Amino acid sequence: MKSGQSIVVERLQQAQNAQDLEAFLACFTLNFQGEQPAHPEKAVHGVEDVRKNWSAMFHDIRDFHSELLRSAVEGDTAWAEWYWFGTSIAIKVWSFVLLTSLNSSFET
Repeated sequence: MKSGQSIVVERLQQAQNAQDLEAFLACFTLNFQGEQPAHPEKAVHGVEDVRKNWSAMFHDIRDFHSELLRSAVEGDTAWAEWYWFGTSIAIKVWSFVLLTSLNSSFET
């Protein structure tokens, strides 16, 4: 049986590849906190920050695609490594690898 966290990781990927902002946002709690230790000024505070960032991402990278490279779940924590790519309006080719950790209780 899949954990709630594994299901949320799958939903994230499906929403990203469909560029379905509302389905993507449904994967986050209202008080979500996103940290970027290497770039603390880019921290995300709340689902409205997620909306702002991802609506711009989906607008600027019309062929955005997400591949889940690896994931793991232990207890109520999920870890995922993503490969994101597409063609940006601002630059020709865009590619990014992201490590993310989800730590919460999720409804499935």
